[in-house]
Order: sequence, then C-alpha cells, then structure tokens
Amino acid sequence: NWFAKLDSKYSLVGKLSESLDKSIQELKASEGESAQTVKQIEETVSKTSKQLQKLAEEIDLIEGGKQALGAVGEVVETSIDKAVDANKEYKLTDRAAEAAKKAVENAKESQK
Repeated sequence: NWFAKLDSKYSLVGKLSESLDKSIQELKASEGESAQTVKQIEETVSKTSKQLQKLAEEIDLIEGGKQALGAVGEVVETSIDKAVDANKEYKLTDRAAEAAKKAVENAKESQK
C-alpha cells in the first residue's frame, strides 16, 4: 500500500519503466557486446514465452480431456447402476439363462 501511494504521487514505476526502456534502446543501438547481449536476452525471452504459451495450451487441453473423461465415467457408472437395478427388478440374467438352457435342450432333442 505504501509503495502504491508513493508511486501514484510521484509516478515512480512509469518513470522507472521509461528509464529502463531508454537504456535498453541505447544498448540495442550501440554496437558491440552489450547490444548482442540485449538481443540474445530478447530472443531467449521470446522463445521462452512461446514455449510457456504452448505448455499452457497443452495443459488446458489435458484438463479438458480429464473433465470429458470424468463425465463419460459418470455416465458409464450411472448406466451400469441402472442395468443392475433393471436386472434385479426383471431378473433378466435368470431369464436369459433359462432361455439358453431351453435352447440347448431343444437342440439336444432335435439331434435324437
């Protein structure tokens, strides 16, 4: 808070930013090792920024995939629960087993 009040009164951050920008521009305009160093720093920052942006996009994609899989998992779980409930209520597996036994018996009798 104190620094924010001081900055609003004297515009320190703006002045500091302007001073740094001016110094960087002077270094870039000069020839020699300093200019080359500034250019290398700018290139490194640019590359790093691009890589961080790609990483952020990949993380967003992964999170979206996780959310989608979570939703699919919930739907599958609900479907299985409904199927189990329907089986209990209508005895579907018992009926299917009886039908299969009758089909086998009929097939055996037709073979005789």
